[in-house]
Amino acid sequence: MKYLERDLLLNSVINLIDDLIFYKDKDFKYIGCNTAFLHFINISADKLIGKNDFEIFDHDLASLFRHHDKLMLAEGK
Repeated sequence: MKYLERDLLLNSVINLIDDLIFYKDKDFKYIGCNTAFLHFINISADKLIGKNDFEIFDHDLASLFRHHDKLMLAEGK
């Protein structure tokens, strides 16, 4: 399976899931998510991809998300 085909398949699958799914790079910038997450935060993918939580959410909420991201990485999950 080619890289592009795999990405399209992955996006199709995660967009069918009602749970909020997002993924970030090592600098905590969003690199992808599913449709449910976009609807939940009420912005388009264009405004999300490449940004970190502090560029999207208020400071307190962004700080909470960053804290949980760091905990997850520290636990290796």
